[in-house]
Amino acid sequence: MKAAAEHRQAEAAAETVVRQLWSGLDKAEPVKDPVGSLERLAGALEQLVDETGRKVSEMEHLAGGAQLTQLRAEVVLFERALGHLRALLVDMARLGIASRAVEVQQGQADQMLGWLRAGFEAGAAVGMSRVQLDAVMGGFLEAMRRSRAGVVVGELEAGGPS
Repeated sequence: MKAAAEHRQAEAAAETVVRQLWSGLDKAEPVKDPVGSLERLAGALEQLVDETGRKVSEMEHLAGGAQLTQLRAEVVLFERALGHLRALLVDMARLGIASRAVEVQQGQADQMLGWLRAGFEAGAAVGMSRVQLDAVMGGFLEAMRRSRAGVVVGELEAGGPS
């Protein structure tokens, strides 16, 4: 009976710590980007696991008393966070979240490339020379390099202007 009471106290303490760490949990907005949200959640859970793991490691030398109750609360929080992180990462792997994110980026890159090709076709239609088209492409690629938006740079360089 005493062990059950200590267990409930440890769970309550862990819940309090979670509420303090995630103060805005009760005011959360609807998810509009589930992939990005899952990635951020996995990062937050990983950070929580690291932090609580560090706290547990710091407290493992304690022998008893009130500090032991605190240690138990930290261990409960650590175990819960670790379990949630593991489950989330398994779900993300099963759903192919990383490959879907790459597919979305590739779709955006393909769309941008299509727009660029349409621009080159319009330029060629009004008599822009190959030198002028190459200059435009060079400026575009340089701007992409500077902005670190290199998702399609390799593809654009390989394909060149249309």
